[in-house]
Amino acid sequence: MRTDPMPYLRIISDPLTGRGSALVISLLLCMAADVAVADTAAGVEAFESGNYEEAYEELMPEAEAGDAEAQFYVAKLYGSGYGVSENLDVANQWLQRSAQQGYTDAVVGLGYVYSNGVGVDVDDERAFELYREAAEQGSSAAQTNLGLMYEEGEGVERDAELAARWFRRAAEQGQAVAQRLLGTAYMWGSGVEQDYGQGVQWFLEAARQGESQAQYMLYNAHIQGLGVPQDPVEAFKWAKIAADNGHDWASAEWSETWQWFLDEEGRREAARRAEQWQREYGE
Repeated sequence: MRTDPMPYLRIISDPLTGRGSALVISLLLCMAADVAVADTAAGVEAFESGNYEEAYEELMPEAEAGDAEAQFYVAKLYGSGYGVSENLDVANQWLQRSAQQGYTDAVVGLGYVYSNGVGVDVDDERAFELYREAAEQGSSAAQTNLGLMYEEGEGVERDAELAARWFRRAAEQGQAVAQRLLGTAYMWGSGVEQDYGQGVQWFLEAARQGESQAQYMLYNAHIQGLGVPQDPVEAFKWAKIAADNGHDWASAEWSETWQWFLDEEGRREAARRAEQWQREYGE
């Protein structure tokens, strides 16, 4: 399952918005372009505000006129059934049209469509090419997914070193899932020299963004003393944080396993530390 930038599948990437003969003709062309950009911007604003019918009315003419950003958002509307009847075939057609113009999020989204078989047959090789195209354009979502394809050998020969390299590029952009995956690569020595300390540091980066699996990995690091001093109180601080963030395994650790490592006072201290950390980094 790949990370997806589109609400009708899921969301994670940062949208990238893209945007003459006689003087009179040149001015008219510029004015028309400005109107199109304004209409697309109004449609995007309506979409983000949840006014989907208005978004459709603003975006559809611009999508039909060839605006790649408008096409991308029309794909979102059809894919999610927002303001129109849900239709994955139509959504994917608009996504394809936007991607053909190089609109980065559309390229990533189309990669997701092919890697997960959303309205099409699964095609890992096509997904790989799309992710690589968007990754080279700088999309952290595509870089993360490309790393996963190299890690798992889907659509390309397995290559742990290239997987870690792409995770790093996305992680350095602040992509939380990539930060956690790079941390895991360091913990296991997969594609990089094993370094528990580096693993913990990348888990911390992801944990600060609310990535619950990274928070759970910090529990494991502290309970085992991997890259950090062994510290059950600090470990269960992270178990509490991850549990509060919806991580099922962490919930079990916090509600049951703590008794093997802590007394009541230690559990209260772990909860206090978790609360303090959440005040600093929680939403």
